Amino acid sequence: MSNHMWQIIKTFLPIFSKHKWWTILYFVLTIIIVALSVAQPYFYKEAIDGFINIFQKTDSALIPTHLAILGWFIASYGNNILSALKGWLFWDIYGNPAYIQMLKDQYNKILHLDIREFIDRKHGELLKLVDNATDALVSINNFIFDELLTPVLSFIVLLVFAWNYSWQLTLASLAIIPFHALLAWYSYRKSEQYAKKSRTAWNKIFGRIGDTFNNIITTKSFHGEPYEFSEVSNLSLVAYQHQSKTNRIWTFFDFFDVNTFAFVTIIVIGYFLLLDQQITVGTLLMFGNIINRILAPINLLMKSIKNFQTHIIKFKQLSEITDQTPQIISPVDGYKKSTIVGSIVLRNVNFGYKEDKAAVKNINLTIHPGEKIALIGHSGSGKSTLALLLMRFYDVSSGEILLDNIDLRKWDYDNLRSHFGVVWQENMLFHDTLINNIRYGKQDANLEEVTEVAKKAHAHEFINELRQKYDSLVGERGVKLSGGEKQRVAIARAMIKNPEIVILDEATSALDSKTEQLVQKGIENLIKDRTAIIIAHRLSTVQHCDKIVVLEKGNILAVGKHQELVKTCPTYNEMVQLQSHGFLNE
Repeated sequence: MSNHMWQIIKTFLPIFSKHKWWTILYFVLTIIIVALSVAQPYFYKEAIDGFINIFQKTDSALIPTHLAILGWFIASYGNNILSALKGWLFWDIYGNPAYIQMLKDQYNKILHLDIREFIDRKHGELLKLVDNATDALVSINNFIFDELLTPVLSFIVLLVFAWNYSWQLTLASLAIIPFHALLAWYSYRKSEQYAKKSRTAWNKIFGRIGDTFNNIITTKSFHGEPYEFSEVSNLSLVAYQHQSKTNRIWTFFDFFDVNTFAFVTIIVIGYFLLLDQQITVGTLLMFGNIINRILAPINLLMKSIKNFQTHIIKFKQLSEITDQTPQIISPVDGYKKSTIVGSIVLRNVNFGYKEDKAAVKNINLTIHPGEKIALIGHSGSGKSTLALLLMRFYDVSSGEILLDNIDLRKWDYDNLRSHFGVVWQENMLFHDTLINNIRYGKQDANLEEVTEVAKKAHAHEFINELRQKYDSLVGERGVKLSGGEKQRVAIARAMIKNPEIVILDEATSALDSKTEQLVQKGIENLIKDRTAIIIAHRLSTVQHCDKIVVLEKGNILAVGKHQELVKTCPTYNEMVQLQSHGFLNE
């Protein structure tokens, strides 16, 4: 059994053990259904032979004809009722809980992927992979434990039953199975590459659609609807072409129906056995009924290989991502502290997103508790990279970063990040209420706490003017709020966390001067009495910092105060001159 198949089946096992008595009932129902499946053709045979005996005026039936008819009716109707009950039991007790459990398992794996996985992939594509894999897991488990289990048990029992009546007819009916299995295996192997390409194309389609929805304002602003429609249409054509090749292969397989071949074989051989009086008419008709039941799991399995193939591919595509060992791993018994001093040391730090290109090189920097440090530099100088390294979204390639004299790699990373409050340049908010977005930094915070930090962040004023105030929905990614309003909500979110260290990454770069003043007041309240790392292009937000670090192409050019750097660092002085009109008041 493949690792993927075993992984799928394992998902169900804890659910079976959790509902022990329901599981026992489920398997008891299965056994009764199997028994009724055997009883049906037997009573059918006795009824047919009974009718023939009536017309021939003989009396060789084992049981009276009317009792055989009643037995056949009870077995048939009882089978239907118990099968429906078993199906309900499966989905209500196992199927739906399994779907929820599988969704949670896959979602949890996705959440704990390294951040580079989210940067390198389209979110719509990733979302579709989760949806596909969860659906595939449930479909496969449903097939194995609900649709296939009873027919397989019936197959074994009925095979013994049929052999007891006529080994010749039994062997004849099974002779076609090896050929059918070989044809199914060939079809599976032949179509696998096309099925995989088709699923990949469909994932790309939903990745593109999700990307378009996330950037719908840009799409409409540039009249990009025709282009986006064309892109999805082209991808759809690719998916169709590969799926069409898959369908042609399986259509050829569907030409061969194992039941038809087996039934014809039984009729031909049964005819000669009837002439030789080795069997009765009832036995022959019973065999036709039995063979349908014997071959049902075989036929079901063969017919389901096509769907199996699709489901396995769906699961494997997500597993290729979720089965990766994260590079950023929280150590066993990692350091956990409820409070920290807030000292940071970067010692000979080197890092690159790609092996052949360094983003920061040989960084040496000490940040004392409560110190306000500014990271200044042009785009691509490594400022935001240092912020990501400080929060251990990535590990350094060489060197070390110490928090309170402990290497970041030795910290429990959940605890590590609990000590940081971050305000990014583009602060994405959840499509939720303002109160929930603010208390995302402290999820048990009450309205009073939320209001307090909102006032300090200068967000309370605009929130109070909204009709639903703190219960107002902000829209997806905060689209209903202005840039300044989103920043103030983000500041409140960081503030309610009460972190010892604050990182501000270009927090005011996209704001006008008036809005910047409001946001700046919120920032001042946020960084007060805290260690702060302020990343900025604009110098107006950093000139009063305790220390300014000038970066260029991943290197530290200079460290000092504003007035000192203006005189000693040409790069910094050039930035001051470029921003002297309205951005910097010396």
